Amino acid sequence: MILVAVSISASAADCNKAIEGVRDSWLTAWKAKNLDEVMKLYAENATLLSPDGQLHVGRTQIGAYFKTSIDSVTDVSVISAGVVCSSVTGYDTGTYSQTVSKGGAGMGGNAGMGGNAGMGGGGGTSQEHGNYAVTLRQESGKWQVVQHANVRSE
Repeated sequence: MILVAVSISASAADCNKAIEGVRDSWLTAWKAKNLDEVMKLYAENATLLSPDGQLHVGRTQIGAYFKTSIDSVTDVSVISAGVVCSSVTGYDTGTYSQTVSKGGAGMGGNAGMGGNAGMGGGGGTSQEHGNYAVTLRQESGKWQVVQHANVRSE
């Protein structure tokens, strides 16, 4: 019985580390404005529910959505409220804060694992805050985002 408990505890710790690693990789790639690396973290059939209520289905749609906003975020931070894991699925929830630079273009958008970005007319910057929930699944030893939702709290 003790061996089983230690094995389950080790699995949960491995899962937590893996999901934290995906979150850290996402933030690093987003801050570097490397959309290709961000998208590698998503399953091909992933879904993104953006703060404007739109559902983006599949890596292609999610990537197109992120492309409209990745350059406007000048700083982003995430505070996880906690990771919950099983052997092949897990989720991460928490809050995010970011600085968005506003350019002259009229494009709007909200994006990010714990991020929410947009471009609007005017210039200057704005602070945006919100909550996120990300569900991940492990396939062939690799953890990928399968569902992602952001809600602005401002």
